[in-house]
Amino acid sequence: MSFVRDLTIKQIRAFEAVARTRSITKAAEEICVTPPAISSQLKTLQNLIGADIIKRESDGLRPTQIGLEILALSDHMEAAINLSARKIKAVKDGKSGTVGLAVVSTGKYFAPAIIAAFMNAYPGIKLRPVIGNRQIVLKALETKAVDMAIMGRPPASLDVVAHTLGEHPNILIAPPGHRLAGVQKIKPADLLKETLLTRELGSGTRTLAIQYMDRVGEGLGYPTMEIGSNESIKQAVMAGLGIAMISAHTVMAELEQGRLITLNMPGLPIIRHWILVHSKNSPLSGAAKCFHEFLLENRDDFIPQYVHAPK
Repeated sequence: MSFVRDLTIKQIRAFEAVARTRSITKAAEEICVTPPAISSQLKTLQNLIGADIIKRESDGLRPTQIGLEILALSDHMEAAINLSARKIKAVKDGKSGTVGLAVVSTGKYFAPAIIAAFMNAYPGIKLRPVIGNRQIVLKALETKAVDMAIMGRPPASLDVVAHTLGEHPNILIAPPGHRLAGVQKIKPADLLKETLLTRELGSGTRTLAIQYMDRVGEGLGYPTMEIGSNESIKQAVMAGLGIAMISAHTVMAELEQGRLITLNMPGLPIIRHWILVHSKNSPLSGAAKCFHEFLLENRDDFIPQYVHAPK
């Protein structure tokens, strides 16, 4: 079996042409080489295999039993080459490949709809999502573990290209029946008595909440409790453990169902924006370009619209 390493595509194609046309001269004309070149390829191939692969009969050249095996190999080889060529073209055209997409935790409420719609439109492209807080998303971008990211504000530490996807409102939530529910002008002193439930270090929502409370309280202290996820924060607020600043997109269902309410404070909701970013110094692959264009063209279909209605 050592001959397998020394087989060449030219040898196999020359043999296939001779077996099909039954003539060295016709085979040479078909693949645009000289008859001596065909004879040389056949001789080399036969020497490698160590057995006759072609025989002369009254109506021309025909493959031997071993030659038929070489013809079967030729069929498999051409099929594999054609398949690879189609796959390579698909990757170059952006119709195949893998796209790494990082999404901050608050975006996980609409990101699945984006992924599903894209994969339905482009079944040949796989999306590899990474979901985590801002710190995790930044790390994924820095290390090039992903091609692009959906987040709340562009990173100052990275040279990126950023495109706005839509508004990202942030609100203060409380449980129904809260003592500040329905109060049109909540006094800062009253708000500072409430326990602020925050995300973990590295969360952009945590940073936004603390900045807002510090501004409202003009440096005065207030009780806090750290809770590790948006879902846990929602449950904690509903249980009466405190209030929280959170992305409106994470609580739209609970607000509509009356399981949570918004608190009316000056400057709320804080409107930021969802953005799509990728490194300016790393060119996007064809598949990544395809996803990038798809999301920008269809952004209005995926970013939920929040209508501020104080309760």
